[in-house]
Amino acid sequence: MNINLTLGAIVFLLWSTFSSWYYVCQIKGLCLESTTEVETPIKTEVPTPPVAEPVVEVPTLPPISLVEDRIYFDKNSTTLLDPAYVEQVTTRIKSAIEGREVDISIVGYTCDLGRQVYNQNLGLRRAEAIQTFLEDRNIGNSKFEISSKGESEATPGTEEQRQKDRKVSITIKSTDQ
Repeated sequence: MNINLTLGAIVFLLWSTFSSWYYVCQIKGLCLESTTEVETPIKTEVPTPPVAEPVVEVPTLPPISLVEDRIYFDKNSTTLLDPAYVEQVTTRIKSAIEGREVDISIVGYTCDLGRQVYNQNLGLRRAEAIQTFLEDRNIGNSKFEISSKGESEATPGTEEQRQKDRKVSITIKSTDQ
């Protein structure tokens, strides 16, 4: 047998024996000693490295900006001229804002007939009527802002033009971007 191989095997056995003894007795403290005092092993805690939080990309929804200003009313009234059309508008609004946070602005308008204070109040009542209409169709999780412009933007003229002034305008903007 080769002398180098034998010498290497002896060195390896001595090293492994010493390493095992050192690990068991010195590091783990499991060897019994003849002294009556038992040393308590010192525990050192190795701090765990911080784990980076996984980055979850939330898909961004495109912004919403809808304006509907063809909801007309009867003269001197909060009665809708075309309730079926308003139902269609409501359906479009509902599908567009589903799962979104939006601000809904409702502005009431009147024609130029009548007193200014009365028309201001009539425009507000029209806006409130549309807000109630939308809330009744479960579009109530949004922030509503209602106001009235009364006759301030009315165009004096024919009865046909005045009819177009008796309206409510709805503006919807998304706030969850």
